[in-house]
Amino acid sequence: MGAIDDAELLSDVIERQQAPALQRILIAISGAALVALIVFLAALGVNPTGGVPATGAVVVMLTSMAGVVVLRRGRFRLAVLVASVGLVSAVFFVTVVYGYPAAIPFLLVTLVPVILTGLLIETSRLVAISAASGLIPALIWLLKPAVTPFVAAVQPPGDLTVVAVALFLLVLFVVTTIIALFGPVLRQSLAAALMREQELDRLRASLETTVQERTAELQEALRVVEQREAQLQQTLADLRASQETVRELSAPVLPVLPGVLVAPLVGAIDAARAEVFVTKSMIGNPGLWYDSGDHGVLMRRRSACQSARAATIQPTSRQT
Repeated sequence: MGAIDDAELLSDVIERQQAPALQRILIAISGAALVALIVFLAALGVNPTGGVPATGAVVVMLTSMAGVVVLRRGRFRLAVLVASVGLVSAVFFVTVVYGYPAAIPFLLVTLVPVILTGLLIETSRLVAISAASGLIPALIWLLKPAVTPFVAAVQPPGDLTVVAVALFLLVLFVVTTIIALFGPVLRQSLAAALMREQELDRLRASLETTVQERTAELQEALRVVEQREAQLQQTLADLRASQETVRELSAPVLPVLPGVLVAPLVGAIDAARAEVFVTKSMIGNPGLWYDSGDHGVLMRRRSACQSARAATIQPTSRQT
């Protein structure tokens, strides 16, 4: 038996696992049909009577091999249906032509397509095959008046013991083959599914642990960021206070005598420093006049109308 061609076309993983077993089963059914053909011709003779079941056996052989060909093309379910329909059609043909009671041994064959479809494909097709197999006994009675004129030359023998025993053994062989081949496959599939479920559980637990660890790390990082932000805010506040202190110290205004203030001029006098000078000079001294020297400004009280001149400090160009 060759390998399955185009196995990648079998989309379902379980079907890919079952495909080799199905190929062996279809070949076993074809081999059993060949044996049945030999038994029918040997027991019933090469005549119309023996030709009816022999035709059914040929149909089973052809449809089983057609199923193998379809399976090699990657059509798993279609292969099962082709073989099952071939079996049901062969049984229907033989039983309708033979009629009761000669048709009874052949009804046992309908178990094979039912088991085959039940193990391999979905429930809807199993119900269809089962319904078709179950209708055959009723169709034998219903169609007997219509087919009797056409099958008058077919006279099934009264004793079909050899045929019945052969059919039973062949059906038993095929059913045993199906169960023997698909039992390990089903166990392997179940074990693989269980292993995947356990692996998923481990992955889920690992993922939960990772999420918890990452969440704790993020919370710790957030806490550190909040602490650094608070430290930065405190640093900025301290810096502003230091700047304010430096600004106050950079513009001293010293009262030396009642009504006389001295403001030493050290370094460059910018707008902000001048504003501090003016502000500190005017507090409690509404009217001042000033004399600028080399290193400072001497401020004295004047009348209120001249106090506006004291609001602007113009140091001399020789200040340092």
